[in-house]
Amino acid sequence: MRHLAIVATVIRRLIIVVFAIILIPKAIEYIPQSDKGGPDNIKALAQDGPVTQYEINKSFEIDKDKFTVDTLFVTPKQVVIHYTYRTKEPSGWSFPSSAIKLFESNGEELVMDSSGNDGRPWGSTGLIYYSALKNTSSSLSLKYEWYDRQATLDLPLIDKEGEGK
Repeated sequence: MRHLAIVATVIRRLIIVVFAIILIPKAIEYIPQSDKGGPDNIKALAQDGPVTQYEINKSFEIDKDKFTVDTLFVTPKQVVIHYTYRTKEPSGWSFPSSAIKLFESNGEELVMDSSGNDGRPWGSTGLIYYSALKNTSSSLSLKYEWYDRQATLDLPLIDKEGEGK
């Protein structure tokens, strides 16, 4: 009987070790590796001249997922959106950043230059780069259009002192 208890203990510990080894790659996925909105990318914006940062934190829903404009950066040469895209289903579709259009308050569209994102188990975070503002604006309008999905956000350009750009 004692021999049977020892064998059962060894088998139980072996099963625990095997499952722990299987779970290690999943745990590694949750460790942040880099951030497209990290300090290095933001410091690179300073090469364009003075950078004005606006904390936006506005969201809209896309099906069951959530798109959030976290921060907006305005330089003399470009406008950059730092966003977060949270999915409800882990293996859902990737976010089409080309579906995001940015308009000045007079209706003129800013041209998207490029974008980049980091995928996470919960979604993605990234930056979308647009051409510079052509006019002085107190707000920008973000429009999302992708197949039958549409959303609009008003992005105020009010700094911490309450003054518009």
